[in-house]
Amino acid sequence: AIPEANAELFVASEQEEACTIAGMRRSFCQQARKAGKNGIFVFHFTGHGIKFKGNNDLGEIEESMGLAPVDYSKTKDTLITASHLKDWLAKCEATKIFLIDSCYAGRLSNALKAF
Repeated sequence: AIPEANAELFVASEQEEACTIAGMRRSFCQQARKAGKNGIFVFHFTGHGIKFKGNNDLGEIEESMGLAPVDYSKTKDTLITASHLKDWLAKCEATKIFLIDSCYAGRLSNALKAF
């Protein structure tokens, strides 16, 4: 069990601004820093997952998926992709746990396996 004094819950859905792509990035970075080296960072997302075609790390076109924040405007640039999550958590030394409840979550899971 994690002592309550060492746990912090941040619920973005309580603040619509925090559910935009910029707000989620800001929240990720803040919470990841707080988790520290010996901490655990848990990200739980329940919402829309969108499939799109994009380039993989080798420059090849493949189907990917992204999570749709409240400001999603039907372009892949407004989705939260595996690349975003990797960038946002690059300096996070904590153990990372992702709980994704959306369409195409398996694609995101596969992209994050090596992370």
